[in-house]
Amino acid sequence: MEKYSEYPLCFDELTSFEKLLNAHFVARAGKRHKRDVIEFENNLFSNLVVLESQLKNNIYKVGEYNTFYIFEPKKREIQALSYRDRIVQHTICDNYLTPFYKNRLIVCNCACQVGKGTNFARQKLKQFFIDFYKKHQKNGYILKCDVKKYFSNINHDILKQQYCRLKDERVKNLIYNIIDSYHSDTKKGLPIGNQVSQISGVVFLDKLDRLIKEKLRIKYYVRYMDDLILIHESKQYLFYCLEQMKKCLTQLDLQFNEKTNVFPIKNGVEFLGARYIVSTTGKVFLKVKKQSKQRLRGNVKTLLKLYKDKIIDENYLRNTLAGFYGNTKHLSANYFYLHSTWRIKKIVNNSKKLQKK
Repeated sequence: MEKYSEYPLCFDELTSFEKLLNAHFVARAGKRHKRDVIEFENNLFSNLVVLESQLKNNIYKVGEYNTFYIFEPKKREIQALSYRDRIVQHTICDNYLTPFYKNRLIVCNCACQVGKGTNFARQKLKQFFIDFYKKHQKNGYILKCDVKKYFSNINHDILKQQYCRLKDERVKNLIYNIIDSYHSDTKKGLPIGNQVSQISGVVFLDKLDRLIKEKLRIKYYVRYMDDLILIHESKQYLFYCLEQMKKCLTQLDLQFNEKTNVFPIKNGVEFLGARYIVSTTGKVFLKVKKQSKQRLRGNVKTLLKLYKDKIIDENYLRNTLAGFYGNTKHLSANYFYLHSTWRIKKIVNNSKKLQKK
């Protein structure tokens, strides 16, 4: 089963029964125990046939959003679509948007793309610090930017202009319908949790990326969704860049928040849950932030309690821990995760002994 198409497919191809079935297999990964997935699979063939017919006859409508909140690392409102709608978004994104934008975005735009992600962005920034130190030592500055309430403030009309380059009109209209299915009255904001929203978040600031790389000529620049880091030897030039970037954001109907600032490299910087520290010898350390450590300790503690109470099984426990480890294996504080692994292994073994008795 191939998750991503190498080239964008036409509308009839990406809405075919075969592609919808493939999108179903991708969408259900890790969620086969969920009620909506089980209900959809009970009549899988007929559900996919109906969905294919609705899409090809242009009568498909996006369902209602299910709203809930997450509180880590901060309170966020998540809007989730039904399983049927998630299948549609998978086939659009995996068979059209992903291959279309694969070679159209700058390399250092790191979020939500095949072969990229959190670790890619962290390692890219680390290499930038190393390269910068070879030329300028620690005599330089960092411009750290954060867009204010990014997803909540994305303008639908401006976003649609970003998608004007799409060649298939039927695909374009379907994406427009998905965009307008959320806050159609204000025409502002995208739901966090949708796959189309993720790709839209990556694409929406491409104009800003081009400004920074092609006009302002910033060599050391990395962006992960709405978090931006620029490195340069001149403090004054970074302030000039900031003014030009603010003008660009105004055109996109956005603005930076109060966290945006310029400061010396010697102070270090926080990015994607890690704190970057450049030593006097040029070595770059990535350390887990104190808040992240405390949060993950709490997560492990909760997991252990759920396992002891037999709410989750050993497989789920180990997979979740593997996710924690994979997200931080390149950081400098893995003693915490090794310790957590030892604790979980001990508890699992003790639990097995009790079950045998």
